[in-house]
Amino acid sequence: MHADKAKSIGDLRSSAFICGSYSRFVTMIRPQSILIVAALAFFVLPAGGCANPWKEAFEPNPALRSAKYPPATANVAVREVEHERLEQFTQGERERRIASATAPADRSPEEKLAAKNRLLEALQLPLRGDEAIVLGSSQFVTAEPLRPTTDKKLRDFARKQGADTVVFSTSYLGQAQRMDQVPVTSYSNDTYIRHSFDRNGRRVPVTESVNSSSTTWVPMTVTEDRYAYHAFFIRQANAK
Repeated sequence: MHADKAKSIGDLRSSAFICGSYSRFVTMIRPQSILIVAALAFFVLPAGGCANPWKEAFEPNPALRSAKYPPATANVAVREVEHERLEQFTQGERERRIASATAPADRSPEEKLAAKNRLLEALQLPLRGDEAIVLGSSQFVTAEPLRPTTDKKLRDFARKQGADTVVFSTSYLGQAQRMDQVPVTSYSNDTYIRHSFDRNGRRVPVTESVNSSSTTWVPMTVTEDRYAYHAFFIRQANAK
């Protein structure tokens, strides 16, 4: 079941953004338009985690052609939608592409608008058509369970992008193993004998003990949980 979830999430993106301690792999999928199948490009960060995964994984909607919007002045609403709902939407869009004789890039404005409305419906938003602007999306996998509804970093980033609504989904992908380098420290107590002279000038031995430690890095198999997150950043067209 977890493998099926991982595959369906892969269908939503053009590559995998892996955020978490020591994550270093990427899965490549064919990119598509965000308004057609919500497929986005993502990146891999170095080991050590992410300061703000929502920001690092963000991919703007290419249909907006780099358009910029002022920061949202109202409170950002963060809403959750079931992963299975987005999975159903993605599968439906994939079947449409297979059955269509028209390439996604060659679709008519009416067809693109219909695809956008299907996405908004999948996100359970009441807005349709030009009432909503899909600014972009963030998608990543992490070993850390997050709390998007109370995540200040998510709200602050969304506000800076001009979004007044964020709709996210999350899915548990199961556990995965990886090789990691972990520190192993050894301690020792070393005894030394040195010689000194007493008050009578005689040479006498003196015993001294010295505590020391050394650290080496050794490979170890680590098992960790995997959580997938996908967030859409939406702006109402009449937002100020």
